[in-house]
Amino acid sequence: MTSQSNPIDQPDSKKSEEGTPSILILYASEMGNTQDIAQKMAEGIREGGVTPKVKDAFGATADEITDYDAFLFGSGTTGDGELPDEAQDIYDDLDALDLKGVPCAVFGAGDTSYELYCEAVNTIHKKLDDLGADLILPDFKVDFSMSPEEEKQARQLGKQFAEKVRDRMKQSR
Repeated sequence: MTSQSNPIDQPDSKKSEEGTPSILILYASEMGNTQDIAQKMAEGIREGGVTPKVKDAFGATADEITDYDAFLFGSGTTGDGELPDEAQDIYDDLDALDLKGVPCAVFGAGDTSYELYCEAVNTIHKKLDDLGADLILPDFKVDFSMSPEEEKQARQLGKQFAEKVRDRMKQSR
């Protein structure tokens, strides 16, 4: 499923101004399920007072991450636990970034019938942790598509993410 970013999710500038953090939600979604998670998390981030940039990983670059104060990276899992190609490209380029202390979180959809359920989420989490990024939320994993309860949880996690990032910015002043 190819997606278009929601025009509501387009902040005027990337780096924070006047104390409002800039947040990127980057996702790779072949079936649309991880995209749905990204959109629900974006709703929660907006509830937390921040307008996120929601971007499909197709055509995106890892360098874009450093244009924001914080980011969420979502990916579905393909084959035997692999990342989709567009997520793999970004994943491979993360090593070139200075992500030490950058607030982030990981999410994705998978299939519990596979031995390596949501392995892409685990793989991204490990890489971000190894690079010193600050994983400020628990990984959010969904079996196929979200239930109404998982939709609520995704919104709550988005709101928590925005609040934590905003609090960190206040503390750093």
